[in-house]
Amino acid sequence: MKKVVWMAAAFLACVVLLLVARQTLLPQALSEPELSANLRQAQMSLAGRERSFALYRPEELPDEAPLMIVLHGSMSTGLSMRELSARRFDVLADRVGALVVYPDGVGKHWNDCRKTATYSANLRQIDDVAFLRELIRHLHRSENIDPDRVLITGLSNGGNMALRVAMEAPELALAYAPIATSVPIDEHLDCDLPSRPVHLSWINGTADPVNPYEGGAVQILWDDSRGTVRSTADSLALFVDLADVETGVKTALPDLDASDGSRLWLTEWPGGSHSIRLLTVEDGGHNFPSRHVDFGPMLGGNNFDLETADWLWDWFEGLR
Repeated sequence: MKKVVWMAAAFLACVVLLLVARQTLLPQALSEPELSANLRQAQMSLAGRERSFALYRPEELPDEAPLMIVLHGSMSTGLSMRELSARRFDVLADRVGALVVYPDGVGKHWNDCRKTATYSANLRQIDDVAFLRELIRHLHRSENIDPDRVLITGLSNGGNMALRVAMEAPELALAYAPIATSVPIDEHLDCDLPSRPVHLSWINGTADPVNPYEGGAVQILWDDSRGTVRSTADSLALFVDLADVETGVKTALPDLDASDGSRLWLTEWPGGSHSIRLLTVEDGGHNFPSRHVDFGPMLGGNNFDLETADWLWDWFEGLR
């Protein structure tokens, strides 16, 4: 009897520890917004495989609306990415009249240019560029989106997938916004380097515990199969050199919330054919600035100075 009681107490203690860890270490949305519509789950067939995605279509959506594609990170899903961003892309879509899609990678990953990665999307050489191409075509037919007004953004593995599209199929989107990612070094690169300029808005943190800002080995817990990446500066240079821009200009953005222990620096390269900019999150981690999410210490803390979805849209809507 005593053994049973002890085992029950140990089990309850583990449950409590897990709950405490979830509340203190892992990301938590700080608010749940009111939205005009419900999220829809959908599927499409491609190369004999069913691919899934979640779609947020505002109650009032104009014809030829812009499209925002938001790509999840490793070991995640489109639904998880929606919650990780506190549904702020949906709030933005309600306000500006845009469509938001949260696609799912195969096996919770994207085949994102990393030659040595051991997740199934990479090992099986899933053609995720083709998937995103067909997804845009599908949404053009079914939702009447404007295929010339597409923004592709993503976090971590999703950010690297956004980079793969920007490098190999730059015509798919008007603009790209990778977050918490860098381009692999040549020895670990499994896709083509860019050959055409793109509109690019990059977000990286200087204290990222997964994707090192100054370059180096990418590691998630015990998994170091993702190889080595270039520094943030060297990754940007691949695109800057194609856009015929002037020297980058770095400015400090207002530190609106000193309690987060982080601040923002914006570098812009003026004068070129395409808009290229980098948001450096000083002492920022493997995440993105948001006033509505507490990312917790495991991902490197928070920055509350701006809302990434809104900040990206303010840039995107002025592009041509």
